Amino acid sequence: MRVPLPIIIAFLVAGSFAGCEKRYETKEPPWYARVDGKAISIKEIEEEMRFVTGEAREINPESEEWNAMRKAMAEDLIRRKLLLLEANRRNIALADDKVENRVKELYADLWKEEPTTSRTKQARDQKRLRKRIREEMMVEELFQKELYPRILVKDGEIREEFEKVKESLKTPEQVLVRQIVVENEEDAASALRRLYRGEPFAKVAREVSIMPEKDRGGDLGWVHKGKFPEFLDKLIFELPKYIINKPVKSPYGYHIIQIVKHRAASASDFEMVKSQLEKRLFDRKKQEAEENLMEQLHRRYEVVYNPNVTVAFPEVE
Repeated sequence: MRVPLPIIIAFLVAGSFAGCEKRYETKEPPWYARVDGKAISIKEIEEEMRFVTGEAREINPESEEWNAMRKAMAEDLIRRKLLLLEANRRNIALADDKVENRVKELYADLWKEEPTTSRTKQARDQKRLRKRIREEMMVEELFQKELYPRILVKDGEIREEFEKVKESLKTPEQVLVRQIVVENEEDAASALRRLYRGEPFAKVAREVSIMPEKDRGGDLGWVHKGKFPEFLDKLIFELPKYIINKPVKSPYGYHIIQIVKHRAASASDFEMVKSQLEKRLFDRKKQEAEENLMEQLHRRYEVVYNPNVTVAFPEVE
């Protein structure tokens, strides 16, 4: 039986298309984002999660918490890759011995304490850890050499910051106070008689008080308003120095109070807090500089997110 020529041609053409589909059909591994054209795969993120969290996971891998951690890990990978691209562009380099010294400083003792870990796995983990530490040190070098030296905190800015926060920096009124607390009126009256006869407050406190500070002679240290219930707070800040009050009842027992010293509220001196405020402003500017740099790097190297990967990857639509 002869097959008609048109059917043979159609069959061959169909076969050739099928062959082409099979030959050129590729399935790219699921990826979360591309940084400067290079993909960050789901597998890479999952490996990073295992490396950071360990094999024993207490969090359910299907939970929202785990997905949030996975998302944060993915964004951290993007950030790190962007910063490493920039470090390489600016010719930031690290000597191997510098990296090795950091590794030994942080992990040498820990590795000695893991005899149950197989040598193969330990070698693999150490290699990955060295790579991670090198990357982190490269980022540190980038910041220390190229970013932070450009940050300047002016005296006028420090003074302006002081004016904004000086009310919160005030030292509140304080008293150095000690107390004796006993369970009932009879014990309170007995302690009060001993004090009136001239026995040292600390001695009586150690012998009869039921509160933990009795071992310090009843010393509560320097306190400011608001530390005690209102009725005791009022008494403490109105009682003259060395005057012993009549016992006051509270849910804890009967209190006998003595004020040893008093400090009035005082405003903070600019020179005393200047260095503290300068550091605060410098840290704030460091954060702003890092954020600005990341915005620039996102534009310079182009970050493209995969629209088919949800937050709960590795599921891919």
